[in-house]
Amino acid sequence: MKNALLFLLCMSAAHKSRAQSNTENFIEGGKTLIELISVLKKGRLPVSAGNPDTKDSCALKQLADLCFKNSSLRDLAVSLYRRIGTAYEAEPFTVKVVPKKQECLYELKSGIYKYRIEADSGAVRILLSEGEFRLQPCDNMRRELKE
Repeated sequence: MKNALLFLLCMSAAHKSRAQSNTENFIEGGKTLIELISVLKKGRLPVSAGNPDTKDSCALKQLADLCFKNSSLRDLAVSLYRRIGTAYEAEPFTVKVVPKKQECLYELKSGIYKYRIEADSGAVRILLSEGEFRLQPCDNMRRELKE
């Protein structure tokens, strides 16, 4: 009987040490996981509107988007000339906007642009309006074209 009690006591102690070992492994694994998550979070840069430090930032690259929506019943051609100093580029960006549709130009360099809006009726183009506007970095400008 004494040997049986001693055997049961040894077995329960061994079982407790094995259970404690599993518990300790679980706790150590949790600590490792928490440390890994904290390292990954520290590696990220906070992105804010006033911080152009990220590599793909529109502010860093000085880029903007411009969209034209045609609310008229005719095809319209929009030509954009970027201003360089006091002159304009020789080759314009030209976009044909069909009636009741929208066309966009993405990642345009910010700056001052001259625009020409013309009614496109076959071989002849009729000038409807002309002017200038400024594109700021990160702008997402939308213009509605009416006759």
